[in-house]
Amino acid sequence: MGRIGPLDYADTLQQFQELFENLGRKYFHEVADKSSEYLQITARGDEGLIFYVSQQIHKADLIYKALEFVFELKGRLRTLAAPNESSDRPAKTIELGAGIHFGPIASLTAIEEDANGSKRSLIKGLEGYSINYAKRVESCSRQGSYSRVFLSKEATTNISTN
Repeated sequence: MGRIGPLDYADTLQQFQELFENLGRKYFHEVADKSSEYLQITARGDEGLIFYVSQQIHKADLIYKALEFVFELKGRLRTLAAPNESSDRPAKTIELGAGIHFGPIASLTAIEEDANGSKRSLIKGLEGYSINYAKRVESCSRQGSYSRVFLSKEATTNISTN
């Protein structure tokens, strides 16, 4: 990819962030019970993160859904990077690496009080080794030759044994 100016770069980042969050909501629907389920879709800079905790979806289906999401995202980014018909400049390619991991996490909870004074526990965040490991899987994906989508051993095991 050739060098682009700061305005074009900012525009490219904004397009990526909007696309990531919109597609994320398409593939990963809002959770109903926030005391036992969690969804976070975040895009900042050139990074996007999706954390999804739910007992309602089978592990293999969740990983498959993540793969569908990543490949649709990659395809749409390629389309955004294509030049318009009147341009004689080469297309800008957006090289997207993706890491998919499945593993145990710890939930950070908070107490929420509704208008009636009833209190309930809500998952407010996730922490743990699995999150750090997922980031390492993504980092390694950049070394890939073809799809640049890497699955951890745990994700591959969960998808192939079910």
